[in-house]
Amino acid sequence: MEPGTFTMGSSNRNVQFSESPAHQVTLTQSYLMGETEVTEALWNAVQGSSGGSTTQPQTSVTWQEANDFAGKLTTAARQVGLIDNTVRFALPTEAQWEFAAKGGNLSKGYLYSVSNDINDVAVTRENSGSNSPTSVKTKQPNELGLYDMSGNAYEWVDAYAGSYTSAAQTDPVSHPSGTYVKRGGSNYHRFSSESYLFTTTGRYFYSGTDWTIGFRLALVYDSAAGNTAQNSSGANNAAQTGTGTGNTAQSASGTGNAAQSAWYPLFYKQCGGTQFLPIPGMEERRHRLVLRTVIPAAWTPC
Repeated sequence: MEPGTFTMGSSNRNVQFSESPAHQVTLTQSYLMGETEVTEALWNAVQGSSGGSTTQPQTSVTWQEANDFAGKLTTAARQVGLIDNTVRFALPTEAQWEFAAKGGNLSKGYLYSVSNDINDVAVTRENSGSNSPTSVKTKQPNELGLYDMSGNAYEWVDAYAGSYTSAAQTDPVSHPSGTYVKRGGSNYHRFSSESYLFTTTGRYFYSGTDWTIGFRLALVYDSAAGNTAQNSSGANNAAQTGTGTGNTAQSASGTGNAAQSAWYPLFYKQCGGTQFLPIPGMEERRHRLVLRTVIPAAWTPC
């Protein structure tokens, strides 16, 4: 995700949770966004166990548990040299999430993430026949190659419940409260009666968790490290995995060696077919840059 300015929120007042007024937001730093929601396999591996589906989103996660997971993954990734201390994994801010859902600087202005036809992009109660999240990546990706930004599982964002203001904002953060924000809608809801929840601006305020709530990770600059340089190469060690993913896993401690070659995130651009090329640094920001959450054991770069 490259820096950019966009209109956040909408003028729609016929919603349960306020998404108005629409206002201008500028994001000044690049970040990487997860291609999909965190899967069960990735969750289990980071927690030090094995198993779990590589396609099913991890749900029934609280907002705090999602934040704790991001911190644990950051520590593990730094230990094996995948990232350095200038970047960290985190829940995206609400502005980062919405900018990504809309397609970033490539946005075509769709109502839902990549289409005005909900069935193209979102798993809903109607088109899935279920009120529980299903496999990721069964619908079309958006302009940035991100899947399920509308529908399937709800996604926690790093934001607290509250109303917007009309003032233009730069890199906005919300103020603490006892309720958090989840985005994207889920197939618990019927699109026919609550379509606004599936839009790129739809919001839901919640304090607990349930089987419909998952999360998606972002890789962001770590302000605690005092680094705001846009040409940082915090992810430059990702390419050192070469033609396999097992070697870097050998030195991991307490991260679930049973999943050595299956969970380490890589940064890549699509280069044809099912093969992907590692991106050596965050300075190589391209519109197809996404965070890969599950890597096949048999993986060869282009």
